[in-house]
Amino acid sequence: MSIERKEVDMDGFKAVIYTVSCNTSKRKMFEVLCRNENEEGAPVASIEAKWNGNPNIASEASEIQGLLSYGPIDITGQKTRIVDIEVFDEEQPTKISVSVIPIADDD
Repeated sequence: MSIERKEVDMDGFKAVIYTVSCNTSKRKMFEVLCRNENEEGAPVASIEAKWNGNPNIASEASEIQGLLSYGPIDITGQKTRIVDIEVFDEEQPTKISVSVIPIADDD
């Protein structure tokens, strides 16, 4: 998995947006909004992504620290839909697996 990091500061709201892309196709899969990234005691999660219906094309896991929210890709020429998010709390760090599907621009 390729992960791109972008800092956001809008009217005092500070966060980091991570864009997760597929290593094989280089297509963007989903975004993670991360708040409180540098706060002591912020939770750490191991994030991985896969194309729904094709578990053989999955990303490598990346660790992200902070409070996380997830969203699909919605840009010109590419859109995705998150169809499932699995959280495995018994693992340390918490493992989060996100399944996405590409959708047509007119959906």
